[in-house]
Amino acid sequence: MKNLTKFFLILALIAMTQSCQWPTANEHRYVRYEIHSAEAKPHVEAMQKALQIMRAKNCTDPTSWYYQGAIHWIPDTIKANLLCQAYRTPADLREAWDNCTHTPGGQEKIHFLVWHRLYIYHFEKIVRKLSGYEDFALPYWGYTNSDPNQKRLQANFRDPKSSLYEECRYSGLNNGEPISGEIERALYLGKLFECTDYKTFNLQMNAAPHGAMHDYIGAGNDTTGTLQFNNPITNSVSNTGLMGWVPTAGFDPIFWMHHSNIDRLWQQWTNSRNGKMITIEELKSAPWHYVFFDENGKKVEYTPEEIIKIKMTK
Repeated sequence: MKNLTKFFLILALIAMTQSCQWPTANEHRYVRYEIHSAEAKPHVEAMQKALQIMRAKNCTDPTSWYYQGAIHWIPDTIKANLLCQAYRTPADLREAWDNCTHTPGGQEKIHFLVWHRLYIYHFEKIVRKLSGYEDFALPYWGYTNSDPNQKRLQANFRDPKSSLYEECRYSGLNNGEPISGEIERALYLGKLFECTDYKTFNLQMNAAPHGAMHDYIGAGNDTTGTLQFNNPITNSVSNTGLMGWVPTAGFDPIFWMHHSNIDRLWQQWTNSRNGKMITIEELKSAPWHYVFFDENGKKVEYTPEEIIKIKMTK
């Protein structure tokens, strides 16, 4: 890797077929750029174009914004659902919804990094097709980098006229303020990168910077729970933005850039001398259903054996 604004990610950025025949070294690879960089500009514009189309689609369409967000999680009950009349209670759940590995039991967290990598990979394919930009790759928000400019939310995500904007988000970020305060401790990567096994790294990454940034994007450094947001998903008032609550996190467009960065950091650790890949035994230790949708709205499922075939070499 020549610099931190360019990152070649083998799994999530290369084209693979639905039957899990992984590509050869000669096939096309995609490049993820830091979201504030000049190189990221056409990718952000492609994302904006695709999200506009996805937001207009019916929520029962697997390639819609609502459907893709609900794959991560969705509130159990939405009595007056203005965005998706087809969903009111868990009885209305669609294929693959509520499938994120953030469960109360905890054992499923072993799948955290792997599941999200496949989740954003399939989302990328949808954006690529709807935007018409064949080279599209998810930009990453480099809030863990040293560049102070990268501590701010990128401009397109702060523009109320943009399909990437979300009002139900910490106002400081939407106003262009840099990340600051207590959250900065959670963005320190020194201890994290000292991990020498996948399970520990996966769990610590899940807590911070991953979970910490979800909370910050939702409500800044507030710990009182007294903030009020008009939540468009629940059609009610909540004390955090969409990203601050697992059932609504996937509906904020910044979710994808956040997880692109989490995926980047995972690959950096994997490439380091401490990095270890997940094993088939770890994948099978807490069975999980890996199911997503491709750019044509067709269901794609993975077995542990298929997942382990993914080439993520150092």
